[in-house]
Amino acid sequence: MSIGGKIRFLLLIFGICCIITALSLNHAITRTDLLTHESNKLQQNLAAKERIVQNFLANPDQIKTALSFEKNGAAALNFIDTYQPFGINLLVFKDNNLQFWSSSEALPPVQRVKEGSSIYESKNGYYELIKKTEGKYTFLFFITLKTQFFIENQYLKNEIAPELLANHSLDLAAFTDKETRDIFNLNKDYLFQVKLKDSYRGGIYTNIQLWLWIVGLFVICLFVNSYCTWLVNRGFVYAGIGMLTIFFLALRLSDLHYFWLNHQFNLALFSPSIYSLYGW
Repeated sequence: MSIGGKIRFLLLIFGICCIITALSLNHAITRTDLLTHESNKLQQNLAAKERIVQNFLANPDQIKTALSFEKNGAAALNFIDTYQPFGINLLVFKDNNLQFWSSSEALPPVQRVKEGSSIYESKNGYYELIKKTEGKYTFLFFITLKTQFFIENQYLKNEIAPELLANHSLDLAAFTDKETRDIFNLNKDYLFQVKLKDSYRGGIYTNIQLWLWIVGLFVICLFVNSYCTWLVNRGFVYAGIGMLTIFFLALRLSDLHYFWLNHQFNLALFSPSIYSLYGW
């Protein structure tokens, strides 16, 4: 066998190894492992937002500025622009009367909210409340945990806030759910439970698997193209064209039958709603 033939053969082996490795990584991770991984990610993201709030409340200058939000529009807008993208909003009360609000998503009865951290459910979502009282002023931060809409569509969905978990792998659990993970605040107080969505098809090593599939398929395609070119150069034109056609046809038909990429990765690219007439 020539050096070129050996290189082609090694490319084929390398491509097959990449595909096998991607498949083995997918089967090596159980849904329990995935739930633990995703809940830890949610826990870390929520803790980061809690630290932002705690740092604000621990800073006397920030507190002084917050007291002026009612009359200082520039400072209020700066607060909203800084904190709202993180899913963090603030209500300021004076003698239990609302003086400032950065969002109207939630308006809990401040007298019934305990000091520190707690969970609040409203008609439009679930929130973590962080309350601090200083004299006659009360600062009530709320962090969006999950949105809740009366009507769901491709734009309005009842899911955990993307600021906490962008891949939407988890949902809030009910007491009847068996496999769940607890979420705590910075003080290790229990907040809520989460579960893995039945429809979620991601994985811990999703990015690695995706690149293994891309590299593996690309290398195998290179091998097939190289071998078909070798056949054509030796006069077997129809054999080369036929083999190339059969390869890509078999690749496509096998994907339609086994849903290689759609089952391996939770990609919106493969959602039928994108290609339907009405986006259902």
